[in-house]
Amino acid sequence: MPVERREAPRLAAGLSLSCRLNDLTGNPLAAARVLDISPAGVALLTDRALQPGAFVLLELVNNFSGHACARGAYMRHVVPAGPGGTFALGGEFSEALTPDEFARLLA
Repeated sequence: MPVERREAPRLAAGLSLSCRLNDLTGNPLAAARVLDISPAGVALLTDRALQPGAFVLLELVNNFSGHACARGAYMRHVVPAGPGGTFALGGEFSEALTPDEFARLLA
């Protein structure tokens, strides 16, 4: 059985969160569906494969309230997510979300 190494449990995002992945200059790389999120990291589904270890800027948006939060993230896991060219990405935030940011993203 794999050992859980996450600092905090992740919560399912449903349709409430969206995400845009940008390069370090702010140019868009891809849109992503947020599968789950914690103050320390995020799981994404996207059509863009990134290299494990890649650093990207994420724009996370609560689709209902409009609250947005930007964070740098290191892509720790990148795996194909089925036929059709989608990829599951596991990202670790460069700086943890504050309790207020986390609550507002999930409100």
